[in-house]
Amino acid sequence: MPLYGLDVPMTNGQIDRLGERLRNSSEVDRGDLELLQDLRRDYDDAMREVHERIVSAIPDVGAPTSRLKTVQTLVGKLRRETSMNLSQVQDIAGVRLVRDLSLREQTALAEGIAGLFENAKIIDRRAKPTFGYRAIHVVVRVNGRNVEVQIRTALQDRWAQIVERMADHWGRQIRYGMPPDNPTDTVGEADREFVVDLIRRLSPLIESSEQSGDARQLKVRGELFRQEVESILAELASLPVLGSTP
Repeated sequence: MPLYGLDVPMTNGQIDRLGERLRNSSEVDRGDLELLQDLRRDYDDAMREVHERIVSAIPDVGAPTSRLKTVQTLVGKLRRETSMNLSQVQDIAGVRLVRDLSLREQTALAEGIAGLFENAKIIDRRAKPTFGYRAIHVVVRVNGRNVEVQIRTALQDRWAQIVERMADHWGRQIRYGMPPDNPTDTVGEADREFVVDLIRRLSPLIESSEQSGDARQLKVRGELFRQEVESILAELASLPVLGSTP
């Protein structure tokens, strides 16, 4: 990535100083914005390489998706997590895999992906869920840049997508355990606060429904439990949150 017209990548020190300016400025300076966009392009190159390596090595992995954090999201993260340096942010670039897996199969897939990269780090966010969010993240480093590979089961992803949808319209703070904007506004027969609490309480039920060793060979009782979870998720997904902006 060029720096000030030179074909030289930014050092961690330069990245961290950029991060401090972004964190402390009420309005992003044009020069800093250009630097940040250059940095994002650098991460984009690393992300593409990670994506290609995974698809090439694991033919049945499906169709992973990739994304870069937007400028707004990244600046928001820096301002929210004041002790974090920009060079330490692990999810500027992300690759996501969603498959119908049991927890055991999810672990095996994460370990297989980690084995494709030197010094990869596995973060099991099932063991320590963040306000209900569960997945396995594998943080890899390519060309000096971190790329976060998210591995979700189908139910974990449905849960996360519902929370994202709520957060888009009821306030991003929902993702960090805080109450929604206008918590007493009604959604059907409940209010927003009740619905957010319900989705958080559903997370451990999803974990229980995926405890089988093979998601395609669940026992009858386990399958019925899974269907109940699916039914609740489907009902939550149909809530008219898109029409309820803060």
